[in-house]
Amino acid sequence: MPEDPTAHDYLSEEELDALEYQLLVEWLDSVPTAKWHAFVHQWNFDNADDILQWLSDNPRTEQATALMLYWMKGARFFKQYATAAEARAVAPYVEKNWLFIHQLEERYMAGFYAAGTMGFDPVRDPFPGMLGYDWTADYRDQPAAREIPAPLLEAVPGLAPLGKWEVETEEGIPLAIVARLEALRDPEDEED
Repeated sequence: MPEDPTAHDYLSEEELDALEYQLLVEWLDSVPTAKWHAFVHQWNFDNADDILQWLSDNPRTEQATALMLYWMKGARFFKQYATAAEARAVAPYVEKNWLFIHQLEERYMAGFYAAGTMGFDPVRDPFPGMLGYDWTADYRDQPAAREIPAPLLEAVPGLAPLGKWEVETEEGIPLAIVARLEALRDPEDEED
């Protein structure tokens, strides 16, 4: 019997999330780490955190990229909680982000991340479209139960990003990956 030409093998949201992670890891592994820097800056921080954890766990991540990730993830906001338990009392996602920030901070201070070629100044963001933005000013109105270590307030010298990033993205995800995922998404599951 011939195959129904209208039948599709769509993936569930969980399967799509797993595939997105796999495709992003494969893509990141295929490009120079300097591109990871632009990737983090383009990332929509409302997206899943698993790829950010992969970058945080990866000693190939450049120091400047780790510093940028630390600040763009809202480091100062999570400093209002002295412990993970205190953050957990607010909400599970607050604890998850508290743990992420403090693990990244610990690794940064221990020299875990690669020296690399890229630079980043958290006080004067060098990226086009963000020129001069002071990430360290975010959440200054929050009381600090734990201070940010001085090295995380300092710029990492290196190359500044050049103009528009050459990889077109949607919320930080390269368009080629977005297209591949969309082809496997059931159109009836689309959000309004």
